[in-house]
Amino acid sequence: MEEVKNRVDETQKMLSNFNSITDIDWKHRMARLYRNNQKVERYHRDYTSVVDDKSTNEVKVVFNKFVMINEIRAWDVQMHQYQDTSYVMASVNNAVAPVSTGAFNLVKQFISTFAGTFEQKMRMYAEFLDTYPQCKNELQKSVIIPNNIKDYYNRFGTSHLRSLSWKEANIKRELTGTEDDLLDEITNAFPESWYSFADIKVKLQEIYDNHNLKTAAKATDLEKYLDCTPQKRNQEGGRQNGYLINKTNQNKS
Repeated sequence: MEEVKNRVDETQKMLSNFNSITDIDWKHRMARLYRNNQKVERYHRDYTSVVDDKSTNEVKVVFNKFVMINEIRAWDVQMHQYQDTSYVMASVNNAVAPVSTGAFNLVKQFISTFAGTFEQKMRMYAEFLDTYPQCKNELQKSVIIPNNIKDYYNRFGTSHLRSLSWKEANIKRELTGTEDDLLDEITNAFPESWYSFADIKVKLQEIYDNHNLKTAAKATDLEKYLDCTPQKRNQEGGRQNGYLINKTNQNKS
């Protein structure tokens, strides 16, 4: 968390410096530098992302809260999953207990052989679920399988992972590009205005589908990406919940 705080502080400084620039040409030059830095360092020092607002043709530097949340979540999962062996084994038992005898034996056998390098485990997990898709729900519950492996499979699927040679470095590079594109598209889809929860959900789901994200969109997801304020408004059909996209359209810290 100290490392996260340092990156947050660095991000705030960068945003403050960028937003204080009044010369448009110089601002675009700085945005290019930030973007190049982002490609090289990949959020190792800060959480800034550069997005192009197609509606206004402006370049914006924003706080990529999505990356920060993923980092915190990955660290938390790692710490809790491996600090207590008895907890791990109890979770395995809980995971396999409800399934049929056939699936139980398949999952049990797979977990007993799940070992090796990251590449080997990633390939084992993907190819096993391609062969035995009925075991996916149970393996998703298992704490023996690292969450990043589950997430990579859910995000990219076997064919894409194979094209990346199962290597985590390649997957992370692909994921970083996907997250940047995702943030860019969401920023452009929600210019400054008020949106109802229903409209937000529809728009986000379209974007998720475009990025092959196998997740159901929720209106509250918008808080992960943009600086927005919950607000109720009177609309046709009655009073509706929604979000007001703030003028800066920057992610919250």
